[in-house]
Order: sequence, then C-alpha cells, then structure tokens
Amino acid sequence: MSTHDGVSVRLLSIPAAAAGRLSDVAVRDAVSYFDPDGIVLPGRRDPRGHATVRSAAEGVPTFQPQLGRSDD
Repeated sequence: MSTHDGVSVRLLSIPAAAAGRLSDVAVRDAVSYFDPDGIVLPGRRDPRGHATVRSAAEGVPTFQPQLGRSDD
C-alpha cells in the first residue's frame, strides 16, 4: 500500500512472466482477497498474460511497463 498526503492506493503486483500461466480463477481469487485499486505487471511484456489478468480482474485497472524499455 502506498500513502501520499493521506491518500492510499492498494496495488497487486503479478510478475508478467507468471501472468500468462495463471488461470482466470487464480486471478479472481487474488483480486477478491487483496481488493486492489490496480494491478501492476512488472517485467518483460506479455500481451497474453496482460489480457488474461485484465479480463479476469474485470473493473480493476491493470498496468504494464511501456514498450521500448532497454533494461528488460
């Protein structure tokens, strides 16, 4: 959880490498348990994994690093 000037944000971090291997049920279970404001997928971009998480976590914003990063 991050707090800045009294505002807190709960982020769930799912490594991009794992996102493509998770089932919809596993993602929904994690979202239900942690109740995040957003989901971050750090690591090398995986469009299929991002799509899986985005559709399973309906209504929760998901974020992946921008394309073109050279530090992956």
